[in-house]
Amino acid sequence: MERYNEILRHPVFLDHMKRLEALEEKRIYCKHGLDHLRDVCRLSYIVYLQDRLAKNPTIEGVVFQNRSLMKDLLYGASLLHDVGRVEEYEGKGSHDVMSALLAGEILPDCGYSMDETAMIQLSILGHRRSGTKKADEAQYQELFQKCEALCNMKEKDLTVFLSYALKRADHGSRECFHCLAYETCNWNEERKNMGLDGGI
Repeated sequence: MERYNEILRHPVFLDHMKRLEALEEKRIYCKHGLDHLRDVCRLSYIVYLQDRLAKNPTIEGVVFQNRSLMKDLLYGASLLHDVGRVEEYEGKGSHDVMSALLAGEILPDCGYSMDETAMIQLSILGHRRSGTKKADEAQYQELFQKCEALCNMKEKDLTVFLSYALKRADHGSRECFHCLAYETCNWNEERKNMGLDGGI
């Protein structure tokens, strides 16, 4: 069985999804529940397949060619990239940092190795780097350096791709062109996703 399916049964993940659903129950803007996470999983894998078919020159080697492993890494990152929203809503930190920390707790229990966990944590940290709150910068840097130290050069290159795919898929999953809260959303016009491609 794919390891990413184990994430769906992990008690910390389940608890956070339940709490997140309650916190976002009346939210009129984009939500971050399982529907969103599933969309990001699928879109990130499409990004990977497109880049693989295009023979992306920046990513080489066995790992990038191993579709099953790439799916495990992309789905792992996609399922966990917003899990820290609960802590963000509770004022405990930026969701990217909190999600990466939670990924470090969840992934090993689901069969991910230490270096795979570190790559996924780095990709989660990188998926919205510009949005990390200044108050969380020290925690971000500490976690980033810890995870990066666990990765060799090829894994670092792969992490850059994972972040890129996650960021594109996260944005592409949003239906700004069809959103009832479009007019009051704080995203500027350039950031809003106005088509089905959504940068994919």
